[in-house]
Amino acid sequence: MAIDNTALDLVVSLVLPSIQAHRKQIDDEKGFRRPFVLGLSGLQGSGKSTWAVSLARALSDHHHFKTIILSLDDLYLPHEELVRLRESNPNNRFYRNRGQPGTHDETLARQFFDDLHSGKDVALPSFDKSSFNGEGDRVPENEWQKVSQDPPLDVIIFEGWCVGFLSLSDADLQAKWSVARDSIISSNTDGGKEHLAFQLEVLGTHSFEDVKLLNDNLKRYNETFMGPCHFDYLIHLDTDRLANVYRWRIQQEKALRATKGMGQTNEQVIAFVQVYMPAYELYLEKLRKEASLPRRGADGLRTQTRIQLDDNPCTSTRSTFALASTSVYHSRNPRKRAMDSPMNEDYADTWSHPADAGGARESSGRAPKRRRTNTNGGPTGERGIMRDGNRTGLPRFIGSGSRINLVMTVYNVLARSHTGQGRNHHDAAGVVPGEEDQLTGPSP
Repeated sequence: MAIDNTALDLVVSLVLPSIQAHRKQIDDEKGFRRPFVLGLSGLQGSGKSTWAVSLARALSDHHHFKTIILSLDDLYLPHEELVRLRESNPNNRFYRNRGQPGTHDETLARQFFDDLHSGKDVALPSFDKSSFNGEGDRVPENEWQKVSQDPPLDVIIFEGWCVGFLSLSDADLQAKWSVARDSIISSNTDGGKEHLAFQLEVLGTHSFEDVKLLNDNLKRYNETFMGPCHFDYLIHLDTDRLANVYRWRIQQEKALRATKGMGQTNEQVIAFVQVYMPAYELYLEKLRKEASLPRRGADGLRTQTRIQLDDNPCTSTRSTFALASTSVYHSRNPRKRAMDSPMNEDYADTWSHPADAGGARESSGRAPKRRRTNTNGGPTGERGIMRDGNRTGLPRFIGSGSRINLVMTVYNVLARSHTGQGRNHHDAAGVVPGEEDQLTGPSP
């Protein structure tokens, strides 16, 4: 699976100002060059590894930042301890296999990052998932990749499926679990008969005690090595249809069976993915709606980007993007919202037109902002701003106070533009950065 270079350049352009500001601050303080920690969170099958490698190559080859990658998967406990964890929780389905918070070596993770930030040479932990008939085991330490800090490391990309997840308070956890428990019988509402086997609401099938253990483990992760204070920037690979997690994994296993003669069956994939659904039910909503990382520095640069993937991650067009500065809106014309979001349900689909604001262009030559306010009795106040671009063929850029950049895939747009066909309903005409964003990038 390849990532289109244009898409990659646009994402790098969002992260780059923060890396440069980080480097400048350290140089001004004349201190040790602490590496910039770039978190990469992504659903199963979303292409985390491919994105991590592509980002590392771009930062290293094109911007000359010394960059390494650490996967959360490489921090798993050794096989013996994973077995002990499973046997000590015989009725807890979360810990029958590795994957969930609690199956990683927190001491190893904390020591690795402590050594990294203190300027010591480090070795990248490694985990062999094929050992013990697929149960996996840690690779011997003498086989780990050595990383010298001479010259100092600039960027570390830390990728994992639950990177960016934040634990809930006991009260919030109880509330979410109670609602889920009460709605176990309710049908899947993600749309379409094909989703019936792809259960998206399984949190309520677990006991509260098991769910609380999961949340307590995540809380420790947040405190020791995987909380907001441990990252400088977060990229989140996401989808607006959670059932895609099943599809993507099924596609991956199908490709494995075709090329290597081995891979999970569809039934095995569904069983595998279902174990992760409760965590998505608990933590994904907050990650989508709120910027978990504070703004850094006096310039207030944004520190979080959400990449919304289309339904088919195996096509080359999957990495064609329209850009927005928030996960709230994506618009296909100046006055209508084209993307549904739970955050928007109290707001009508109305944006003020430039003429409503006098129609005059600003001194910069850009079109005036459009502001979206409540018109149907919901909360009042501005919910976002939008501008028309000065050129066609570029995405539309929308800004709001959520502090999250959204990079939204536009399926088939690249193929259509290359063949001269008209664009589909995700028309991506006209982009300019929001006031607080530092976006520069080539046009698609």
